[in-house]
Amino acid sequence: VVVAIENHMDYRCTEIAEVVAGVDSPWLRVNFDFANSYSVIEDPLDAATAVAEWTVMAHIKDMRVQPKTLTGEPKIMWAPLGCGTVPVAEILAILKQRAPDPDALPLCLEIAPLPDQDPDLWVDMSVRAMRTSFGEYLTPNREHETDHGD
Repeated sequence: VVVAIENHMDYRCTEIAEVVAGVDSPWLRVNFDFANSYSVIEDPLDAATAVAEWTVMAHIKDMRVQPKTLTGEPKIMWAPLGCGTVPVAEILAILKQRAPDPDALPLCLEIAPLPDQDPDLWVDMSVRAMRTSFGEYLTPNREHETDHGD
């Protein structure tokens, strides 16, 4: 059983990399979350680079960083994929180059619209962004495709 540590808004990926490298076991890997590094003041590209060589799963998501609001404080908000400030394509390129098995890397699309937002719209926008903007990094799993005459 492989255990994958996620950068879950508590530790920087540079810290997680130290642990995984120190344990040095094929059974300890990383589940990289594209946007969680914002919560620990870590650049998402630095985070991806730090753990890419151990990444066996990823949560692909987007957030928008608003440096200043009307209250004078910064704010980090969920966003449909491709509508935020996470450098998604650049992270995918890092993972494609450095992950142990980039062609079989599971990407879990993670979105969380606020209650006043339409979740169906967010899913549609995110899937469209994956196809149009990040499609070159996605490998279709032909085993599970079926022909429905569409």
